[in-house]
Amino acid sequence: LLAQYGTEFAAFVVYGTNLIACGLALAALWSYATHGRRLIANDLPQWAVRFMLVRLLLLPAASVVAVALSRVSPTAASIVFVVVPLYYIASGLWVWQAAATRESAA
Repeated sequence: LLAQYGTEFAAFVVYGTNLIACGLALAALWSYATHGRRLIANDLPQWAVRFMLVRLLLLPAASVVAVALSRVSPTAASIVFVVVPLYYIASGLWVWQAAATRESAA
């Protein structure tokens, strides 16, 4: 959508709204799974539960910013849409590395 209609405000709204909906749905699923620790390991640290929730809510928040920014600067909004997945990749690697370190120490 953004590749074909990259500078159109409507394209940013549709794309951003989709990301907001997906991000909020995923955060809601995580909240449901972690409430009362019913679907997660009992030894999972509370900081990890909170970190994941914040990490999941970053996408909807960044998408709101990008959609608002697209009205003024489509290029800046596109940069936000590119940087957020890079953050997810980097933080995912960090979480994976922290889990591997924790398991090797145990």
